Amino acid sequence: MPSGQDYEDWVFTAFPTSSQIDWDTLANTYRDLSAQVISTHLSSGSTGKLETKNSEANHIIWALIYGYRTYFLTSRLLQQFGITPNSLAEFGSGVGPGGLAASQLGTKRVTLLDHSREKLQQSARIYAASGSSSPQIQVADLRTETYSGTPVNMALFSFSLAELSRSIPGNPMRNSLALLSNALEKVSEEGHLLILEAGTKSGAHFVQDLRDNLPGGLEIVGPCASQPKCPMDEPDWCHFTWPISPGSATSRIAARAKRNLDRVHSSWLLIKKTKTKSASKHWRLLEKRPAGKAKIQARCCTPDGLITLTTLKRNKTHYKWWDEVEVGAALRSESSLEKKGDGFRVEPNSKILVLDEHSSPQNKAPT
Repeated sequence: MPSGQDYEDWVFTAFPTSSQIDWDTLANTYRDLSAQVISTHLSSGSTGKLETKNSEANHIIWALIYGYRTYFLTSRLLQQFGITPNSLAEFGSGVGPGGLAASQLGTKRVTLLDHSREKLQQSARIYAASGSSSPQIQVADLRTETYSGTPVNMALFSFSLAELSRSIPGNPMRNSLALLSNALEKVSEEGHLLILEAGTKSGAHFVQDLRDNLPGGLEIVGPCASQPKCPMDEPDWCHFTWPISPGSATSRIAARAKRNLDRVHSSWLLIKKTKTKSASKHWRLLEKRPAGKAKIQARCCTPDGLITLTTLKRNKTHYKWWDEVEVGAALRSESSLEKKGDGFRVEPNSKILVLDEHSSPQNKAPT
């Protein structure tokens, strides 16, 4: 899979005027956009344009930094779940970084829907720079218009569903379910729908509420286990943090803007359109962190609710093993774990597997 540096190179190739913009202008634009995104919760620009002083710098930062976020997450999740849709429609796409990630993984047909004709035209240049086939485009205000193309194997809302639902008069949850229903009508049977939102408390609670109100006939593929209702209550929120490696110029811009860009925080939901619902029996690793100097605690969502796994440092095999297990992984314990005051204790003879979510279990137990 191409790297963050590759993605950066494609964006700069697509914006030849970028060489005429100085670093401070790009950094100041990123700082301004970041502040507006935080204050307005407009995380995709799918319902309007966040303004900065330099229009060209605005376009570059959206594509370079916010686009890479979507590119990374889409790529990571499609690979984790072993999904390569033959066709994909990205709703509120901007320059279409999610579709680009799918295209790099083998998706043959990508359709981008956005209100901005300018961003859709920019997408064609970025796709060309990457060597991907040109995406099909539909200029559409998704608050009032629906996808008019042929059915697809996957629909993607890239940081756009919450923004769209809040901008339509009425109840935001009813609005989001209506937007979801419209998209699913164009998804083929056994196809998927992926929703990406910010890993903030508001973004996570939006995804959580949506998950708890989904209509029948849908299977939640991830990140959830098999609870009928999300077990995570206030003040907590379900989100995942992953390290990222943006290109060198992107990192330089972020450093000048005094913004951290070494990791991405996201809440997400992967749904399968199916009539047969398979029972999930795995655990989902939400986070892992040291608890003092002598133990590691890993928090998991399971079919029985939230649990904490505690591994003492003297259990050298498992203590080191946690370094290899990525947040977001699916786990399964093949041995009983004793509940202690600080969680379920992982002992030297415990057997916990990291599951390959699209085939058979990996042999990733501690050895």
